[in-house]
Amino acid sequence: MKLSKGLIAGVAAVVAAVALVIVMIISSQSGGDDPAVPLTTSSDSVTTSTTTTADDTPPATSETSVGTNAPSVAATSTSTTATGGGGGGSGSGTTRPPTSTTTTTTTTTTTTTTTTTSEPPVTHTVTLRIDCLTAAGVAGCPANGWILGERTVEFTPGESVFDVLKRETRNRGIHMAFRNSVIYNSAYVECISNICEFDGGSESGWMYSVNGWYPNYGASQYELKDGDSIRWRYTCALGRDIGGSGALG
Repeated sequence: MKLSKGLIAGVAAVVAAVALVIVMIISSQSGGDDPAVPLTTSSDSVTTSTTTTADDTPPATSETSVGTNAPSVAATSTSTTATGGGGGGSGSGTTRPPTSTTTTTTTTTTTTTTTTTSEPPVTHTVTLRIDCLTAAGVAGCPANGWILGERTVEFTPGESVFDVLKRETRNRGIHMAFRNSVIYNSAYVECISNICEFDGGSESGWMYSVNGWYPNYGASQYELKDGDSIRWRYTCALGRDIGGSGALG
């Protein structure tokens, strides 16, 4: 069977066209290897579209669209989307480090020192004398008549003449005896230094004076004042020989 020259020429043209289409398809799939079609990348997105026509017409021009609003002109298209860096925006994609705030609290402690100056206690004193000059030579009375020369002694406010006599004779080892008198409603001194009432006669005994005055009441009722002068004396004549007769009425 003989083929006409026209038929052979047509078949050759079809084969050539098919070969050309195959070459174009391979070329379009290679993408970035074709220097004539550069790949453009933006910080937002990149869309690459390629249109292929399977006929003997010249290959369609490859078109690159930039931006989100570019229309699509290809029947077969390949899209590449590039997303910018972190940070959620179209900026440089650099994330700022968190800001650290340090708060320093300074506490100031103030120490207050209170100095209390204690003053020395007030000392209250009186003077005390004991004698039996009117009964010198009587048993129990010293030869010179003095049992206790004048002494300055301390007392506590509220104490009586009898309180001081009792404490001082005890502290100095001097004998002293007394009884509670109903008549005088007070302690009554009977003996000092072993010389007692009536040892010097029927009108003898012990009497006391404060600042030269002989009170007419008992020694335990006389409350002392600072600086008082106490004197205990032995009388042989109901006080007349020592200037204290008025105390007996």
